[in-house]
Amino acid sequence: MYVVAISSVFTGLAVLVVALRLYTRIHLVKAPGLDDLIIFVALLVDVAFYTFTMLERLYGIGIRASELSEYDIERQLFWLWLSVPFYNMTMILAKFSALTLYARLFRPRRFLLITYSLMGFLVIVGLWTSLSGFLFCIPLHAFWSPSAEVRDSNCLPASPVWFTNAALQTFTDLVILVLPLSLLWKLQLPRRQKWGILVVFGLGIFIVGVSAARMYPLSIMVGGGDFTQANAKAALWSCLEANVSIICICLPPLHPLFSRIFSFFFLPRPIRSRASRCHSSRSPLNRDAGIWCNELFSPGTASYSASISKVDTNEEEQEKAEGIRVKRELRMQSNTVPSFSRPQSANGTYPDIEMTEGSGSLKSSEHPCSNASFERDFGDFEFPDYKNRMNAPI
Repeated sequence: MYVVAISSVFTGLAVLVVALRLYTRIHLVKAPGLDDLIIFVALLVDVAFYTFTMLERLYGIGIRASELSEYDIERQLFWLWLSVPFYNMTMILAKFSALTLYARLFRPRRFLLITYSLMGFLVIVGLWTSLSGFLFCIPLHAFWSPSAEVRDSNCLPASPVWFTNAALQTFTDLVILVLPLSLLWKLQLPRRQKWGILVVFGLGIFIVGVSAARMYPLSIMVGGGDFTQANAKAALWSCLEANVSIICICLPPLHPLFSRIFSFFFLPRPIRSRASRCHSSRSPLNRDAGIWCNELFSPGTASYSASISKVDTNEEEQEKAEGIRVKRELRMQSNTVPSFSRPQSANGTYPDIEMTEGSGSLKSSEHPCSNASFERDFGDFEFPDYKNRMNAPI
């Protein structure tokens, strides 16, 4: 059934994203926080909610009540009674994780005051939604009674309670989405990087959209239709909302992992050489008449740095004006660069290889093939964040 397939896919995605988040924060960044623990607990509660939904499926969720036995209806309503509080707890814990992350990232006093106030409000909402789910009927077993008359006489009115809870979830989702946008907009970052951060945080709009879309099947289920048949779509949208919340809230902390993955796909391109009269198959500097960066600058254990220095722009007018000149300096160190033997000249000395400052070409001196030159304009030779470092304010 489509409820099982879609719910299983999105629950699996939520598990994967949370696992990647924990790997990023613990292994890559080495800075786990309370927000990571809360989202992990939210995932455990979400898995329990998914399990209860699958148990509802075993007892005929989505099938007309007239085609089910009283035992099946009773079991299905019992697992529904358990799933409702776990759905609400998943949503509240996911929101708490997002707000805890905000408190770590943004330190303005007014923003923190609003964040902590919203946390307090979520405590009240979480207590109400969870307790109203568990104590929806008094006595409790009246909730899973096959008789609609028993449920109506011993339970809270379904429409006001469930729509109030759904409205509270949608409203708090919207507030959490809008809360950090003003601070993100004021960040002094390159335009592309700023818009990328805004898009990542703005993906919470999907949570609001799914939460609003859940209202329609919920209205059908409590509006007097076939309860067991309409419960299928309501359970599906509830599962989608819980999992999409976890996935979207985990995306901002995954930025270091995404940066490393995309950096791998944008490794330096091969450097082609001009026509050379000498070709050596034994030297790694020359393969198929070309120099390959992936050999010289291996993506193994390596490091690089870029530095910016402030100097006078015009040596002749040092007394009149002072400016800033960007000094591009690249330092590389790698343990995986292949070793090779340097060719000796006739007098037994090693030729020197130098890079001219103006043309960016590699010239060899005292080499039998002195007219062989390798040219490369290092102006477009970039590491993933080299341009950002060079354009950063001094």
